[in-house]
Amino acid sequence: MVPDRSRKTELQRNKVHALHMKLHNENYLYWTRLYSSHCQF
Repeated sequence: MVPDRSRKTELQRNKVHALHMKLHNENYLYWTRLYSSHCQF
């Protein structure tokens, strides 16, 4: 049985990781779009 506190920190860590991945993906899409639009000129 996992203690409640460690489960809570695990959930928090997963949430932070998901947020980080989301930001990373959005940033990647933004720069890719910027780069592709720049290359069209």
